[in-house]
Amino acid sequence: MERWSRIPGEWRSDFFASDRGRVKQGDTVLPQKTIPRRGSTGGYNTVYLPRHGVHRLVWSAFNGPIPDGLEIDHEDRIRNNNNLENIRVGTQSQNQANRPRQTNNTTGFAGIGRKHNRNVYRARVKCQGVTYEKCYPTIAECERWRLIKKRDLFGEFIPNEDKARIRELGL
Repeated sequence: MERWSRIPGEWRSDFFASDRGRVKQGDTVLPQKTIPRRGSTGGYNTVYLPRHGVHRLVWSAFNGPIPDGLEIDHEDRIRNNNNLENIRVGTQSQNQANRPRQTNNTTGFAGIGRKHNRNVYRARVKCQGVTYEKCYPTIAECERWRLIKKRDLFGEFIPNEDKARIRELGL
């Protein structure tokens, strides 16, 4: 059953958000519009309230205001899936850790590329402005190091496919 909770804030006294990612004013469910993101296939759902993404309203309704310096992360990376179970609060660095592999990646593994002018691969992980880097002769060694580093730095914020790979490799 869908649960509704009042969105905090004086001007929003008759606005409610549901745990399924919908927003209503009084008894009227508001239509949502997806704002496209440059260079991406999808965007965030918004309602007519200025500068208020549905994901932010849903989080605030059930958990209170979003703390300063933190962002809302979509666990499954689908920006318009605003179910309460799919959104979580984290730092910008944690949010960036939950990114898919870049489209220009040539190795097939996120954060792993060939080291220029050398016959080795380089794995990189960036956290709070610090880049961690390690070189290995094989992609498999790079992947193993990178998964362990991401797990240690970001915990639950790593992508679901990385979590599955960690279990698969027994790390």
